[in-house]
Amino acid sequence: MNLKLITLLLVVTGTIIVGVSNLPESTATQLLSKPSLVAPISYRHDSQLVEVMKRLDLDYSKVNLIYGQYPDYPDAQAYYSGETNTMYLNPVHDYADTDKIVSHEYMHHYQHDNYVEVGSLHPILRRLYSNDTALYERMVSYRDGVNCPVKGCPIAHETFAIACTELADNSLEPKLADVCNRVLPNRTALF
Repeated sequence: MNLKLITLLLVVTGTIIVGVSNLPESTATQLLSKPSLVAPISYRHDSQLVEVMKRLDLDYSKVNLIYGQYPDYPDAQAYYSGETNTMYLNPVHDYADTDKIVSHEYMHHYQHDNYVEVGSLHPILRRLYSNDTALYERMVSYRDGVNCPVKGCPIAHETFAIACTELADNSLEPKLADVCNRVLPNRTALF
């Protein structure tokens, strides 16, 4: 009996196997049980972004950091791609507040990896932008504008990143403030 394995197989231990397909089950089992045949996942870390991440005390060990343009949106200041688990910081922009921009994209990375927890915050986020006309208009503009690559992207996703990087604790409900402070340990330096 053949065991079909996906070309790229993520193993719970944090390793990947590439190019294994249509192997007999016994061979596939042997490959999976031999750590020497698997390579650790490696991430690209451009030094310009590593320095910012270190300064902000953010864990960048499991995200790609690219100081360059996101190919699909070359005019974007910065972008987080959940598909490739990559944060981009566009070098063509003059950044007055790199820390805030990188922190904002890091929140999207966190959100992507912790969608259940962040999803539970959506009622809080909806209350936040519903009670703040300027924030609501900004979110609608974001959703409807070119900055939202996914049709119908939830306003709450961008609100989460903005709330954690631009609003002080006294403007947030305690549960949201707790998450923001846990994920961004030096968050108060952004204000």
